[in-house]
Parts: sequence; C-alpha cells; structure tokens
Amino acid sequence: MGKFSIYDFMDVPLPLTRKGQTMVKEPIRIGAVLILATLIGFSMLTGCGSESDDSPNLVGTKVQENKAFFELNGIEDFYFDFDDNYSISVDKHGKPQPWEGITSFVGRSDDGLEAGIVIAYAGRHKSGPVARWFKDQMPNGRAVGCDSKDDFPRELNLAFTGNMEITIGGVTYTCEDIVLGQGSTGITASNTWWIGSKDTLGADKSIFGGIVKPCKAPGQLLKTLIEFWTDGMCVNTFAVHVGL
Repeated sequence: MGKFSIYDFMDVPLPLTRKGQTMVKEPIRIGAVLILATLIGFSMLTGCGSESDDSPNLVGTKVQENKAFFELNGIEDFYFDFDDNYSISVDKHGKPQPWEGITSFVGRSDDGLEAGIVIAYAGRHKSGPVARWFKDQMPNGRAVGCDSKDDFPRELNLAFTGNMEITIGGVTYTCEDIVLGQGSTGITASNTWWIGSKDTLGADKSIFGGIVKPCKAPGQLLKTLIEFWTDGMCVNTFAVHVGL
C-alpha cells in the first residue's frame, strides 16, 4: 500500500512547496492538524446539534423554576402534597436532568390574579417516556393541557404526582392523585403544563378544555366536583372552579 495523507480524505488541494526551481504538491501535516483542531473546536461550540440555552427545553443540568398557576378568586390556602413520585428526562448518555423537588403556596399568577402556585425545581428536556409515565399514572382518567387539543401529551420535560389541597370559604378540599406535567408543545412553543388524574371526567378536544375532579372535604359525605380549565393560549395557568 502506498503512502497517503489526510488530504486524500479531504476535498482540499495539496499545498504547493518549492523544491529547487520546481513547484510540487506535498502534504503539510501541521496544516492538517490545525484544520482538524478548528473543526473539533467548532463542533464543541455548536453543541453538536443540541438545543441551545435559548430553547424552551434546556439541555444540560441547569435547574429551572418551573411554575404552574391555579387561579381561584378568594383562595385562602393552597398546598400540593408531593408524594416523591416523579419522572424526568435523561440525556443521550443516560444522565437524568436535575430534580430538586417542589414547593407550593398562595400568591398571584402572571395575570395578577389570586392563585395557588406550584414550583418544580428541575431541568428541562422533553421526551416521550416522561409523557407515557404521565399517562400511566391515571388509568381510565383524563387530562387537560395548556395550548393543546390532544387528550394526552406526546412529550414532557417532567411529571410528578401528589394530593392538591385547596382552601376557600373556610373549607379545605383535597383532590387526591393529581398528576402534573410540563412539556413544550402547541402554538406558543412554550413550556406548557398539563393536569390530570385517574378519576377525572372531561376531555381536552380543542385549545379550550377542562377536566372535572371529585375532591373530598372534612364532614362531607359526598365529594365536591372541582373543575380545572385552560383558557386557550395559556402556558402554565389553569382556572379553578369549586362546585358545579
């Protein structure tokens, strides 16, 4: 086998060097090394096609404050009792996105309305397995998502379960086995949220949709129906109605 150089594999003409009075083509190894180093450095800077930090789904290990609002006029207290059951995406190397738990409290939504607030401290990278996990937590149940006409999400960044406690009019209603998830779908291409449960009714058939969840209260024999509605182009806000 004859000798070959890196130029045999590149669409680059061999450089010319002078030997005596004749110009001849001769590979310059140092130049080849510099070209390779430049290409490697460029691929590292561009992230090899991964999503940039400007994307709604941040690839890597950065913890984000992922907020969901549950607007209810006159809400007095709000608590999401996280049961430590959750799903989060992994990267191509099998490394999971960071997860640092959740917090919940009463405050105001981005629209300035009274609301219960849930914040999940976690990384973002959407995937199908997290969406399937979300659906598996609610057999025979229904879900509703912001800015979506689908029955269930196709991809999610994260999902988790727990009991949601809403206090209004001096009564605390407990909605058991609530499943919350965040993804990046819809017209807005933002980090949209989903809510569902195994015993909910209703369906999200357009960008306007809602579910009805039976919730219990102390001293009440029958459960109270609580509605969770999206308002069309929402991203992370649900309107809550207690009773029908």
